[in-house]
Amino acid sequence: MERKELTEPERSNHVYGVDFKGWFNTQDGERYDSLTVSDLHSRFLLKAEALPQATTRWTMRAFRNMFREYGLPEIIRVDNGAPFASMGAGGLSRLSVWWITLGIEVQFSRPGCPQDNGSHERMHRTMKAECCRKASVHMRAQQQRFDRWRKEFNCERPHEGIGMQLPAELYQPSVRRLDESIKIPLYDLGVETRKVSQSGFIAHNKRQCFVGEAFSGMEVSVDEAQKPGLTLVCFANVKLGWLENSPNARLRPTAYAERWESKTCNNEGRS
Repeated sequence: MERKELTEPERSNHVYGVDFKGWFNTQDGERYDSLTVSDLHSRFLLKAEALPQATTRWTMRAFRNMFREYGLPEIIRVDNGAPFASMGAGGLSRLSVWWITLGIEVQFSRPGCPQDNGSHERMHRTMKAECCRKASVHMRAQQQRFDRWRKEFNCERPHEGIGMQLPAELYQPSVRRLDESIKIPLYDLGVETRKVSQSGFIAHNKRQCFVGEAFSGMEVSVDEAQKPGLTLVCFANVKLGWLENSPNARLRPTAYAERWESKTCNNEGRS
């Protein structure tokens, strides 16, 4: 995965911090995972939701509801865990691919560096202490507790990081509304693309090459002009990897091009 420099938020809906604060049990034995989303500029907590599971399905459903209420951000910042990221091409998951199709940039924090989402992590510690240590009777009661606490956090508690103002005083809903019927162009005109099959393959040099099931039904770009003997595969502006222009090609990590060039130069030197 190519890790981009993290963006410093400058306005509402510029950068959202997203994470799960682990899982907990209610008194009746139900397990829940705590999904949280905050606007990193205003510190406004957009979502604190108890989900039955931290899966793509449940998380995507929660985000759809949130986007309908508040609109879309420019950037979402997440860690490298599921369902936000994967071990596949570009580190993208089905969830982060969906965000990109909505015109949202996805930024991944550095592994083992919670300070990359510092204000969000501090909010997590407070939320856990005040909402999660004592088990609620059931899931509905836990969600009611989250809702009360989120309102207090946004509307009644001044925050030092924003000059002792209230998050609700600074935050404004996004003007970018959720409309999944509008297909945002991911590539410039003239860029060569390949449709990814439902099983995650694209056609390359008369063969089927696997790029990842996270991209099923999507189009990826292919560029043979950047490196001799290699084809660069991208999803939107995310580099997924390189394909050798050979019958046995498979997708290689983005750093592979440097090793390929070194190997090619060495072979030419010996010829």
